[in-house]
Parts: sequence; structure tokens; C-alpha cells
Amino acid sequence: MEFGRDWRRYCKSETDKYNFLLRVRGEQLGRIFQAEISLGLLGDIITALNSCYQEHHVNDIVTILYTLSQVRRFSLSVQFLSDKEKHTCEKLLQKMEEMVKEEDDQRKEIMGRLRLAYEVNK
Repeated sequence: MEFGRDWRRYCKSETDKYNFLLRVRGEQLGRIFQAEISLGLLGDIITALNSCYQEHHVNDIVTILYTLSQVRRFSLSVQFLSDKEKHTCEKLLQKMEEMVKEEDDQRKEIMGRLRLAYEVNK
């Protein structure tokens, strides 16, 4: 409940949301949303990460997306993403994949898992 309150109160812009997510970090988000991520919030998170994406934060963003994909009822939240939010997720994953080196099989596998979890196919 504190996360939602702070998210609404202090995160007025996409940049505020992006920086807030980086400060909270993926592992903590997993604990915050262990029961479920509220409908609508997942789309907001994806939009903020895509809007303010910076290459040097790619590892943090991967951790955030992967950790969120492991919370209960995540697949339900994905089903409620709008077409626009799914398209935004696709753009975010494409940006991240550009950072993956050809020989980095582990990162390619993680990106594939994220595509499956977020139901975004190439």
C-alpha cells in the first residue's frame, strides 16, 4: 500500500516514475508485489521504463521486469494490458535486445523469457 501511495503522490512525471523504480529496485518490487500487482500499475511501470530508458540501466530494467514476471497473478495483469501498453512493452524489449551481444546466450535466454512472460512475440 505504501508503494501505491508514494507512486501516486510523488511520481507525477514519467521521469519521476522511472527514477522511483530504479531506487526501489527489482528485488524489493518482488517483495512489495508478492501477492499481486494491481491492475493498471504494470502498464504504468512499462510505460515509464520505456519512456525514460537509458542504456546504462539495462541490467536494472531487466531485473525489474523479470522480478515482476514472477509475482502471483502476473499473467492476469498482462492480460489486462491495453494494446498500446503491449506495443510499448515490445518497444522496450527491442531497445534492451539491442544491448545483447551476439554471443551472450544467457542474456538472450532472459530476453526470450521476458517476451514470453509479457506475451510479446517477435
